[in-house]
Amino acid sequence: VKKREKDIQKLQQKQKDINQEAEERLQHLSEELQQAKEDEIRHLKEEQVKFNQEAESRLQQLSDDLQRDYDDMLTKKQEEITLLTTELENHVTHKERAAKSFTTAEAQIDELKNALTEKQQLVLELAS
Repeated sequence: VKKREKDIQKLQQKQKDINQEAEERLQHLSEELQQAKEDEIRHLKEEQVKFNQEAESRLQQLSDDLQRDYDDMLTKKQEEITLLTTELENHVTHKERAAKSFTTAEAQIDELKNALTEKQQLVLELAS
């Protein structure tokens, strides 16, 4: 009976040792897991910062490109407006000159008609 009790005590001690070792191993694994979680969170935060910086940089680049394209388009449209304005001014100037020439021509025609009428009267007077 004593031997049996001693064997039981040995088994109980062995079970305690196994339980103690298991608890220590579980504690160690728990600490490793906690450290791994903290490392992963830190890594993810670093990746997020890096991603945000890259996104901000890309957004700034796109904004700069868009501004440059807008400025280029605005300059081109201003040049087109200037060219069209010059063409319109030239056209108006040409029309004004043509109108003056027409008015001058009309005046010369009136003068010629008057001169012709005078000459016809002179011919009639001379004929009579």
